Amino acid sequence: MHAEAPGGVVGSALFILKPDDPRYDSVLEHLGNPPPGGYAPVKPFPWGMF
Repeated sequence: MHAEAPGGVVGSALFILKPDDPRYDSVLEHLGNPPPGGYAPVKPFPWGMF
């Protein structure tokens, strides 16, 4: 993930979740089920998901 905001704020993150991670299904649903290896726009995650 990558985000930019006014004032020069920049943030990047990489999350790798394996299918056996307990959050995997909810994260996949949140992303809209992108194709394997695909990309998806990311809306904000609910507080406390990570």
